[in-house]
Amino acid sequence: MASSRILASADNGLGTPAGLAARGDELWVADWKTGRLYQLAEGEQPRLVASGLVRPEGIAFAPNGRLLVAETGAGRLTAVDLVSRERQTIAEGLEIGAEGPAGLPETFLFTGVAVREDGTIYVSGDS
Repeated sequence: MASSRILASADNGLGTPAGLAARGDELWVADWKTGRLYQLAEGEQPRLVASGLVRPEGIAFAPNGRLLVAETGAGRLTAVDLVSRERQTIAEGLEIGAEGPAGLPETFLFTGVAVREDGTIYVSGDS
């Protein structure tokens, strides 16, 4: 239950948390509104890992350790290297993301990312 305590105490500084991924004891969140990716740790402020993403929603870890991010505002899937912070476009031209009232993501049309052990990537969305 440590993860729920981390998220509940880490809402300062997060605009619109939209994606969540865990790896071991590590927790990561994508902020849809600010276009940032954070690592969360209990008792600490969110640690900025990447910025300049376009409405990130679903996130998941690839077998190589990179974090996959569905950028719904750009219609692409991006891999972020958490050490070098370099980015690589994995797929583009995706019909993902829906904006609801007040410029917030449509919660019932959330874009998700999942990865099989063999590296096959799945992206779900509204289209």
